[in-house]
Amino acid sequence: EVGSIPTEVFAHETVCYPSIGRLTEDFHSPYTFMANKALFDAPLDADAPPLYPTLANLHYEKDKHGLLTEQNLLAFYQNPLYMMSDQFVEKFVQVVDNLTPSGPIFPLLKRLKQLAELMSINEISVNENRKNLTKCLCDCWIVEQHTVESKGRCGENKEAHGMAHFLKTTLRPEKVDELNNLLSASRTHLLDERLCLEAQFRSTALQVQWFVIFINQRFMEENRLSAHSPPNLLENAVNSNGRVLLLGALSDLFFHLRFPVLPKRVTDVLISWVQELVCVLYMCCRCEDAQFVLNHLLRLPSPIVDWAPPLVQTFIQAPSHPKVKLDHCITMLSHLLNPITARDSFLRQIGLSEAEDSTWTILSDDDEEGDFSLITINECDLTSLFEQLPISELYSLAYLSFSNSEKGDLFAALIAFQLLLMKVLDTGLSTYCSPTYKLFCKQIGNGDVPFVKRYCMVCSERWIVFGLWQFLVDLPFDCVTDDCRSRCEYVLRSVEKITVSELYDIPLSELVARNRRGGLKERAEAIGPLDSVFLVNTLAAIVSHSHSGPVSFVKEIVEICFCDESSRKSLYKVGGEAVALLLSRKPNIFDQLLIVLDRNMSHMDNYAIDVLTSSDLCECKLSPASLSILGKWLIYKPPDDAANRMARRILSSVYWGMNEAGDQLWLHPSVHEISADTVMKAHSMHCGSSNGMIAKSIRQVSKLASRMADHEQLFNQFCWDILIKLKISSKVDLTAFFIHICQSCLER
Repeated sequence: EVGSIPTEVFAHETVCYPSIGRLTEDFHSPYTFMANKALFDAPLDADAPPLYPTLANLHYEKDKHGLLTEQNLLAFYQNPLYMMSDQFVEKFVQVVDNLTPSGPIFPLLKRLKQLAELMSINEISVNENRKNLTKCLCDCWIVEQHTVESKGRCGENKEAHGMAHFLKTTLRPEKVDELNNLLSASRTHLLDERLCLEAQFRSTALQVQWFVIFINQRFMEENRLSAHSPPNLLENAVNSNGRVLLLGALSDLFFHLRFPVLPKRVTDVLISWVQELVCVLYMCCRCEDAQFVLNHLLRLPSPIVDWAPPLVQTFIQAPSHPKVKLDHCITMLSHLLNPITARDSFLRQIGLSEAEDSTWTILSDDDEEGDFSLITINECDLTSLFEQLPISELYSLAYLSFSNSEKGDLFAALIAFQLLLMKVLDTGLSTYCSPTYKLFCKQIGNGDVPFVKRYCMVCSERWIVFGLWQFLVDLPFDCVTDDCRSRCEYVLRSVEKITVSELYDIPLSELVARNRRGGLKERAEAIGPLDSVFLVNTLAAIVSHSHSGPVSFVKEIVEICFCDESSRKSLYKVGGEAVALLLSRKPNIFDQLLIVLDRNMSHMDNYAIDVLTSSDLCECKLSPASLSILGKWLIYKPPDDAANRMARRILSSVYWGMNEAGDQLWLHPSVHEISADTVMKAHSMHCGSSNGMIAKSIRQVSKLASRMADHEQLFNQFCWDILIKLKISSKVDLTAFFIHICQSCLER
């Protein structure tokens, strides 16, 4: 089968990483003698020991804080591959783009592409001929409808009458010659052209497959490889003839993958050969070879997410030196996150096709994203390639690479590595800083989590950075004081920029008053709908830990997330999550929440249902005041109204059982009685068409249920469910006594 390769090629041996040794006390500071001498002599003021003891006697340029400058810090981690990456790209573009590929399989691939184009043209001719043939067959015959009528007497000497209808078909001689010509053309298209082209296509593909097998065998013989050899990354390797032959074949395949509107059959077979050659190449791969493959992938028309990501490897399990693998991964990241040089030149065939054919122009729904073009790399392609180079594995490689150096050098080398990695990721954020790549920027931001978890700064004067608001949600707001939480809330709410000194100059009472005035709507409009989600989540986390009342914040949440027509479409889900977080940590605000919802119910429309979607109401207690609101929604609103549905959601989710000791009800008994009375009144109001179903037997209920509307049936089921949960005592009141009897019957 074309493109097959043994699965054993991907087998790796597990690399056992050395454990981190414990710090020893072998190091003796030169200031120890001075400290001991001070016990007997006059008091002396000794300087603190240097931060890096091994660097104390070396002369490095430092800043005013005593820290190494960037240039001197990078001397502890030198990455020659990264330093030469720009020259590699320039040479790659010059050699690959300016010269027509002329590898060993280029003539065969060119012939394969021509045959595929001829087969596409032949398919069009076959379809057109089939259409004409069908029309001619219909025109060859003249169909006429005839009727025969007969009257007479039957065998019993009675009057009889009969009528018959039939179709008469007449051949048109003038259409026979045309039909003959069309049949001859069909025979030519199907046998002389399609069959011959199919045979040539398969034979050409078979020849290419033979060449691919020959190239793989030669490369494996030169490097003494077998089908079971694991991937390996080499620091230095001779550029042998077999390697040159294999890289040339890959260039030929990538060259033909850049043509527009290739048939799927051709694309699939080209991709299978690329995967087979790259798999063999990675058994004995140089760092330059992996960069060669990645640069080709970055200059292919999108999408390539379905097959290209496995061709980008970190070689983390390879038996290579950790320093080589670390340099390789950093360099691959830089190629991926840097601007793609000459991509439009590599895809000039697609550019010409888009310019000539207007059908290639696909207008985007978003005005900021512009027109769609295959020359522009897809965000999904970038994300899938970036996921092949996980940041977490780089730290393991960095420690293994620097573990043999001295402790001071190890620490400085890790800082230098961190600095270089941050520069590479920052380059990616600057390169793809546009709404089109906002998810990719979030993916890059996730790579920054290990070292940008506590503090991040967005320089909005220079560029807009997407995805950094998400880090604010998980900050430990429960570990700080209430004053600190108030200041954090003010910074998040403020539309104007404020420095730390200006923030602490504001009196705390005025700060709290400013937070209660609102401003959340203006702030959400300023940062956009995507970051507004994280803003609401962060404010909910702060307010839920605050000791002050969250009523003003609840009003703002209801306003912008459920009432405002311009923002509720994008914020109603996070609004429900914020309400759920507040109720989970402050269930005593439930009555105040119901008052706010009651006042804004007419403005929320159907979005009112989403307010409590994520909330757990088991810890929330009902009071007579809250039951009056719920009763108003249940009785005076129809069952399909949002307020009625919310009231049913609340009553169904509240805990109606006993307390932890089991000696009394968790809710006050009066709440149970008022709830029962409310449910009975609501049932009599909305289920009148069912002829008082709640007073019927179970058999009569089943007969009448099929005649009820869906919303009325659901409301009736709700009434029964709540009445069963309620714990009420039997009294002289007929309603309470009836409910008590129903509960007793159902329990039996």
